[in-house]
Amino acid sequence: MVEKTVVAREFLLKNPQGDTRGRLGFYGSDDSPRIRLIDSLSHERVSIGIANDHPGIGILNPNASTSFIIGCIFPNTTGVMINDERGVLGTTLLVRPGFPGNINIYDPEVEEKGIEILCNVCWTSSQSQQ
Repeated sequence: MVEKTVVAREFLLKNPQGDTRGRLGFYGSDDSPRIRLIDSLSHERVSIGIANDHPGIGILNPNASTSFIIGCIFPNTTGVMINDERGVLGTTLLVRPGFPGNINIYDPEVEEKGIEILCNVCWTSSQSQQ
């Protein structure tokens, strides 16, 4: 068996009609590796990658706003972030080593001007509180 190495910045996944339906490459200022899946209308809808050494999976709306992220949301913080169809922050579930985990539900009308939490639930290994 002969092994061959191909070096490239980006590989395209095309369907039989020649439409680009996926990309595998290096993106951003840190040249982070990502897989991007594209719908039939040429909108990027799924992004899987490691940005600035933080892994994550993002589901995007057709307008390219992020509707859902799971993975490393902030440095040293793992969690889930859910946004509305505009990409406005709706809910976060965050877990950070040495800190209580929390779920925040945001007011989408206020979030556009500044974040306001409507509901917050925190927990530790020994207690739960609201």
